[in-house]
Amino acid sequence: MEFERKHIRLPAERYRGLKRVFLTFCCDHRRPYFSNPNSADWVLQRFLERAQAHSSVAHAWCVMPDHMHVFIEGIAETCDALRFAHDFKQRTGYEWSTKRRGRLWQGRFYDHIPRSSEACERIAFYIWSNPVRKGMCADFLQYKYSGSATMSFKRVVDVAPWIPPWREKTTSTSTPAGLKTGATRNIDR
Repeated sequence: MEFERKHIRLPAERYRGLKRVFLTFCCDHRRPYFSNPNSADWVLQRFLERAQAHSSVAHAWCVMPDHMHVFIEGIAETCDALRFAHDFKQRTGYEWSTKRRGRLWQGRFYDHIPRSSEACERIAFYIWSNPVRKGMCADFLQYKYSGSATMSFKRVVDVAPWIPPWREKTTSTSTPAGLKTGATRNIDR
C-alpha cells in the first residue's frame, strides 16, 4: 500500500495579491540550527531580503532555535506568498547546504491566511510571544530575534490573545506568565 500525502494548501489564487499570510518554516528534523546567533541573524536577514524582493512587508517575525514564524503581506497585485515561501526556502536551503553540508528545512511549511476580522497586532503578538510560551524568556521584549517592519513596539496597545485556528481545540484557557489576557502591553523595542 502506498502512502498518499494530503494536499494541505488552499487553491493557489488565495495566496496571490494583497494578502496577509502567516507562515511557519521548521528546520530539518527540528534541529536547533538557529540557537547559534550567527545562524539566527543570517536567516533573519535573508527573510527580510526575500520579503522585499517579493513586494511583501514583514508585519512580524520570530526566529526560534528550530523554526521561524513570519507574518507577511503582499503590497502589489503581483505578490504570491507561496512563491515567496518556496523562493525563501530554496535560496536559504541552498546557501546553507553549500556552507554546512546539510539540509536546512523540512520539506513542507505551514501557512494560515487570516480572516479580515483577525487583527494584525494580535497575530504579531502571538508570534512575538512564542519564546515566552517556550520558556526562553519572561517577556517577549527580551527576545532578540523577533520584530516587525510595520508596527512600532513602543506604542501601548490592548492585546487580546489570538489562538490560531489549528490550536483552538487543543489550547487550554490558561496563559503563561507574561501573556495576560487583554493586558495592556508596552510593545516597543
